[in-house]
Amino acid sequence: PVDWFYARPGCESCAKVRAELAFRKSAIRAERSTREPLGDAEARELLASVDDVWIARPGRFDRHAADEVAVADLKGPTGGVRSPMLRRGKSLLVGFGAATLREWLDATGRSPERAER
Repeated sequence: PVDWFYARPGCESCAKVRAELAFRKSAIRAERSTREPLGDAEARELLASVDDVWIARPGRFDRHAADEVAVADLKGPTGGVRSPMLRRGKSLLVGFGAATLREWLDATGRSPERAER
């Protein structure tokens, strides 16, 4: 299951994430809407709770150790924290790319030894 999902109402990318999770029969344990925006302090707490962060960009993704990621890296062009955002175990996915989402779900669904590359 996905531990936490930050989504924007009416967001097409968020709907695609939900569809992929439903296809995989993967539950969402906790969800938060962008109607209650994530502040900088909460974003720092989120980064402190994970080991790695995958940031989806058009056509690619960047994978970083969480201690290398700043709150600004989680923000979009409007200055707010990007959505969709998902946390599973000690891994955080920011933004959307279909291939990135599938790879992230596959990697975070394995035991830590098998998830290493």
